[in-house]
Amino acid sequence: GEGEGEGEGEGEGEGEGESAEDVAVAVVRTALRPAAATEEMLFIVLQVTFAAIQLNNDDLTVKTGTVSVVGTDDAADVTYSPQPTTELVLNNNGVITRATIVTLNGNFGADSLRDFFLEDHDVVISTFSNSGNVLSGESHLAAGVGQRRGAGRLASGVSYTFSGNQQVDSDVDGSIATTSAVALNTGTVTGSGLNLAFTEGSRYLGIVGSAFVEQFETGVSIDGTAGGASWFLQEGVIKRTFRNGDAVEPDFWERTNGVLQRNGNEFGSLRAQVSGASISIVLDMPLRDEILEEHLR
Repeated sequence: GEGEGEGEGEGEGEGEGESAEDVAVAVVRTALRPAAATEEMLFIVLQVTFAAIQLNNDDLTVKTGTVSVVGTDDAADVTYSPQPTTELVLNNNGVITRATIVTLNGNFGADSLRDFFLEDHDVVISTFSNSGNVLSGESHLAAGVGQRRGAGRLASGVSYTFSGNQQVDSDVDGSIATTSAVALNTGTVTGSGLNLAFTEGSRYLGIVGSAFVEQFETGVSIDGTAGGASWFLQEGVIKRTFRNGDAVEPDFWERTNGVLQRNGNEFGSLRAQVSGASISIVLDMPLRDEILEEHLR
């Protein structure tokens, strides 16, 4: 990370010790982060709520108190206290997560957290704090049509806002169950020397039969400034497909594409990298490649 390979002075304003490649990776990761951070927050709150409900004889009205976890995995001791009465707290071996739940309605008998959010629900979290992240978010779905919003400040100092719409369709034909979901989010990401606008779209297809097959597509466009340079990515796309949790169909992954521009010039591109044990999504750049995500085959 000591220079860009583009000539002395080319990276001026990008931060001491921070190369253009470093900034490019941060730009792409940051633009992909808001919707994921909000979804993770909602999932964590739901997990803690499920635990609180189970520890209170399946009382679905429980939205406050403290769930304490001591130990790990199957050996963990999980207990519940009714205090505080104003928020829901998770004390996981001394790591504290707090959430103020305004509304939490949905199918608490769903098979998974993902299934909870693919069915009709109404969730509003006014405050959430965990490991330096301070967020808020909401997710609504009724008759397959929904909206999701998020805002907050990540531990890295980056702030974000986003809002979007989603459409979910489900069908059962004999022993085959199919769920499809489409979402489109727009938002902003800001921080020290960082000012980006982004559009992120996602498509999900899940088929449950003799196996559980899933396809995920993420589309992203980015426009703004970071590290003293302008950055632009139009209609980048990341494709993934899994069978029972393992990455499969390399030819589908290899349709991942998108060109990242820096100051109007091509600087990097999105691609899939297939190896014997895994498939990765990579940002290919002049001096190095960066693995953005990696999945076992």
